Amino acid sequence: MARTAAVVRGLEGDHAALLRAHLLDTTERLLAGRSPATLTTRRIARAADVSDGVLYNHFADKDALVLAAMTRRFTALLDRFRASLPKAGRDSLADNLARIASAALELHLELLPLVGALLSDDALLRRFLLEIHTEDVGAAEISG
Repeated sequence: MARTAAVVRGLEGDHAALLRAHLLDTTERLLAGRSPATLTTRRIARAADVSDGVLYNHFADKDALVLAAMTRRFTALLDRFRASLPKAGRDSLADNLARIASAALELHLELLPLVGALLSDDALLRRFLLEIHTEDVGAAEISG
């Protein structure tokens, strides 16, 4: 029987899913304002308070972990953007346009660090673009 990582021991739910989410949270936090090239699996494991090998139980390699964290962040930003859009017929045209402009500005400000990090690694950028298009992350209809 596989041992449970201490960071999820005692928590309710699927320990594997909780640990995977913890690894993604940690990687996302470490990526804030940094290039993926500056991260190592050892650094991620130490920050997540797990052994180095635990990462490989959930991700093929560092790039797969970084890609999953970035894709999750991108999806969350798009979901928040969509949720902040005005609903049809509720407010005036001017109010709706102001909400759309505000939501778009917030989205772009949040995306800049993500895009900057991706631009530092051509291979990771290509994988990210394939991932978001394969998963239809950005394909959901935006309507009220």
